[in-house]
Amino acid sequence: MKFSVAIPTCKEGLSMPLPFADPEDAIRLSVEAERLGYHSVWGNDHITPPQYVREAYDRPPNWYEVLITLSFVGAATERIGLGTAVLVVPMREPVVLAKQVATLDQFSKGRLILGVGVGAYREEFEALHPAAKDNRRGDMLTEGLQAMRTLFNEDTAAFHGEYVHFQDIRMFPKPHQDPFPLFVGGNHVNSMKRAALYGNGWMGASLPPDGVAEGARKVARFAEENGRDPSEIVIAPQVMVCMAPSHEEAIRRFKESVMYEHLFTLRRTTMRGQDMGRLVECNLIGSPEEVIDRVGRFRDAGVTMLPTMSFISPTVDATIEHINYFAETVMPHFGSRL
Repeated sequence: MKFSVAIPTCKEGLSMPLPFADPEDAIRLSVEAERLGYHSVWGNDHITPPQYVREAYDRPPNWYEVLITLSFVGAATERIGLGTAVLVVPMREPVVLAKQVATLDQFSKGRLILGVGVGAYREEFEALHPAAKDNRRGDMLTEGLQAMRTLFNEDTAAFHGEYVHFQDIRMFPKPHQDPFPLFVGGNHVNSMKRAALYGNGWMGASLPPDGVAEGARKVARFAEENGRDPSEIVIAPQVMVCMAPSHEEAIRRFKESVMYEHLFTLRRTTMRGQDMGRLVECNLIGSPEEVIDRVGRFRDAGVTMLPTMSFISPTVDATIEHINYFAETVMPHFGSRL
């Protein structure tokens, strides 16, 4: 099992308190994660805060662009993977994005994993693109994935879709990795189809092990129907971590966290249709023994990677304590600590 750590690129005011972290903290946390033997660190992607965050705080959160943040993290580390979860493709121009991604993968010698999605908040997309309010973000994501694959694989690339248009692009160097790992985030069946057609991984969010297993079966079926080997697609659900010596203490910390409040803002988007009463079952929340059991259940469901593990902590120092606690108590049971 490959374990990871979410770093604070755009966490303030959403899933973490405000203020929470500065650039040095993101690097410090990443260096410690590498020392402890985590597989990768992951940053999320936002540009401007939604209305509820603006109303909740008297100053705006500090959010850092994820690819630039990961470039600094890559320079400060040697081997740890660098992931995005998720980079919002509809907010970006695909050709420039592909050039940024290929460049970062080259400079990091093949450590980048690009997790992509439509984005949690449509209001953020509409703030960036007021003239595109009628655009279908799912279709924009699909075209973005198709375009990036074209740019990464062809010497001279062209693409003419509904939303993405370019021609006669010679983009070199290509990414260091071939194939370059594109993971698709989201719980909707269309996200599973995109992962099966264009991706190397599927990243559901806050799903219980049985839900992950069901999604993995759908991904495998879609892949087979399109001539792909399902074993090429990593099943990598996004989870939160809140551990304490006792079950009761872990639950109390979780329910008192900013993250707990944040999850309820996603009921119409990322977590649409999910049973919010199963949040504990869907994540790594509880005593070490409970978390070890739940990781085992995810493994039995076909999971081989837990990307962008969001450790629920009030400060960066507390997060570092938390990732040490997890590395000491959980990771050795899965042969994951270096």
